[in-house]
Amino acid sequence: MFDVTRHDSDYEPRGDADPQMASKEAEQATLGSMLIDPGCIPHIVKIVKGPGDFFYQENRVIYAVLSGMHYAELVIDLVELKEILEKNGKLAAVGGAEYLASLVDSTPTAKNAKGYAKTVRAYAKMRGRHNDDAR
Repeated sequence: MFDVTRHDSDYEPRGDADPQMASKEAEQATLGSMLIDPGCIPHIVKIVKGPGDFFYQENRVIYAVLSGMHYAELVIDLVELKEILEKNGKLAAVGGAEYLASLVDSTPTAKNAKGYAKTVRAYAKMRGRHNDDAR
């Protein structure tokens, strides 16, 4: 079984980070693109530095699983993702099967996957600078 629990430290909330310093749509479109066209994943993992680049915890968990599936050379689709999350007790925490399906439904196209990922990364950098300034 694919183990997603080993990445729990990547899911920790970002303290007092401002939700305005994130794009939920770009995060969802990045994940949706990974599900629609797994061939885009090698490009995305070069841009997004890890689950911590995602602001929303459910998206961090999903990204960790999808990128882990990619590196393990597993088939990537909604059914497999749901099964892995369910077996590891994480499905409810990410919003259930409905949220997973909504990622695909709300993604306009996977052809802009790199653009979505660049937006996720840009917001992560901005949050990083903001957190550094706050110290």
